[in-house]
Parts: sequence; structure tokens; C-alpha cells
Amino acid sequence: MSPFPPSFGLAPEGHPIHTLMAEHRRVLEFAAGLAETAVQIEQSPADADPAAFEARLDHYIKHLQSAQKHYLREENALFPLLEKRGITGPPAQMWAEHDKIRALEKEIFAWLETFKEREFRAFGSRLRALADQLHQLLTMHYHKEDTILFPWR
Repeated sequence: MSPFPPSFGLAPEGHPIHTLMAEHRRVLEFAAGLAETAVQIEQSPADADPAAFEARLDHYIKHLQSAQKHYLREENALFPLLEKRGITGPPAQMWAEHDKIRALEKEIFAWLETFKEREFRAFGSRLRALADQLHQLLTMHYHKEDTILFPWR
């Protein structure tokens, strides 16, 4: 289910806010894919081959890691412009949430490093909990940015 209201749309194509909003949707897709893969690992048969999941996990992690560029663009380009215009509260809150997202992603990336050292389904269970938490945090964060920080209707 989309966190965005049905009437909610993107900014006009070519506008920098359009790019940020489209990236929000894309990152949410990758977080959801990671959570879905974790559920499949958790529910896999005892004799499942962990190698069958490695490429998917790598795919999602690679894209979540590349999302750091998105956060940096907001922090280095958008937030300072808002702050120059006296809008300081929302950017400060969004920046603090970026820090929470980064900390959680760091925990996920560290957990993924233990993939081959853990019992497969137990690994999936912990990954699911972390991925669900990330997806929920991103959903709330992007909803705030898209509907409060830069609403486009």
C-alpha cells in the first residue's frame, strides 16, 4: 500500500523536487524488496540453498547504499536553501531522520556480512525485523518530506 494519498502527485517532470520524490518511491521499492526477500529466507525449507538469495540481497543492498547520494543532495542543496529562507525546523527534523536511517542501514549492512555464518532461517528472521523497521521508517520519512516539506498538488 502506498504511503501517499491517491490525489498526491509528483512535481512536474524536470523539476528537482520531481527527482527527489521519484527517488523516494524507488528507495521504498528496494526496502520492500529487501523485506520480502527476508521473509522468503525466513520461511524457506531447512535444506534451502542460501546462494539462491545472495544476488537478490546484493541487488537491494547496492541500491540502498546508492540512496546515500539522495540524502546528501537534500542535506547539501535543499536544506540549506530552506534554512536561508528561515525554514529551519523541518530540515533539521529531516536531517535527524536521515541519521536514523543511516544508522539502521549500517546495522542491516553489518548483519548481511554475517550471512554465511548464521543459521539460514534465523538470519532471515533478524533481517526481516530490520528490513521491516527500515521500510516503516522510510515510509514515514518520505511521507513527511513529500507532503509537508515539499508538497506538490
